[in-house]
Amino acid sequence: MKRFGERNLVVVSIVTSIVLIALTLGAVNLSRLPFISNQSSYRAAFADAAGLTPGDIVSVAGVRVGTVTNLSLAGSHVLVSFGVQSGVRLGTKTSVASKVLTPLGQEYLAVEPAGPGQLAAGAVIPQSRTSETSTVVSTVDAAGHQIQSIDVNQAAQALAVTSQAFEAVPPSQTSALLSGLAQLSQVISSRKDELAALLTDVQTVSGTLSHQSGQLVNLLGQGDLVLQVLDQRHQSISQLLTSSASLTQQLEALLSSHQSQIAPLLSDLQTISSVLAKDGGDLATAIPLLTAANRYLANATGSGAFADFVLPTALIPDNIIAQCSKPGAINPVTGCNP
Repeated sequence: MKRFGERNLVVVSIVTSIVLIALTLGAVNLSRLPFISNQSSYRAAFADAAGLTPGDIVSVAGVRVGTVTNLSLAGSHVLVSFGVQSGVRLGTKTSVASKVLTPLGQEYLAVEPAGPGQLAAGAVIPQSRTSETSTVVSTVDAAGHQIQSIDVNQAAQALAVTSQAFEAVPPSQTSALLSGLAQLSQVISSRKDELAALLTDVQTVSGTLSHQSGQLVNLLGQGDLVLQVLDQRHQSISQLLTSSASLTQQLEALLSSHQSQIAPLLSDLQTISSVLAKDGGDLATAIPLLTAANRYLANATGSGAFADFVLPTALIPDNIIAQCSKPGAINPVTGCNP
């Protein structure tokens, strides 16, 4: 074995440099080595991720837990790859949002864990659970798209028509219109409390209607049942009216065909009614007299099987009077038997 001083110094220098470079690169990218890394990789689908760049911060509840590693275009959306420390639990309903970190527009990923279980490493968070924060750049970009979609010719034509319409209106009417708008604005401003109360009441009514929706549906169902019953009654009444009209027509035909017989019958009935009316007065006079006679007859025969009557003593023989005057001669049942 050769001594160190006997070795080729050029070869030793080259090998030493290679080893130092490898150690330096390993130290810098230590966290990215598959057998040493303590991070789990995930991906999120964004509709727009123009403000994100590799190396941006990934945070959970404001604590930095990883970095953005890559951005790639996948059809109509952007896939943002990021790493999260292995000790952080991300549920199956985890959502991700890109937010502004500094006033200069630097962004970061805010991860919000949610849902049961553990999100599998390498899983893609769908676009429905991702959101982007509006920045000045994104707002200007969206405004640019909106402005590009405006038809300049139609806009110019609309402005020209508006200008002509205003020119056709007298200045006095325009002034009155603006004055009316100002007054309307003042009225709305002065009634803002009432409008707020009205909106609150409307919201309360809406909530009450929503809370009582089941009962309202039941009431509507019962109302439909009532309408069905009323319709049935209407049909019955219509049939009854039809039958009554038919009966009236039949009676009219009967009276018309038997007019010669009905007229004498009605005349006889009128005569009988007159006789009965005349005899009714006589009966009314006789009834009180019969009542009194009946009462006297009842009093005379109410003592037994004989009738009591009063006669002058000159018409009764003296022996009968003497016989009936004896004590015990009058039997309560048979009376006096001389």
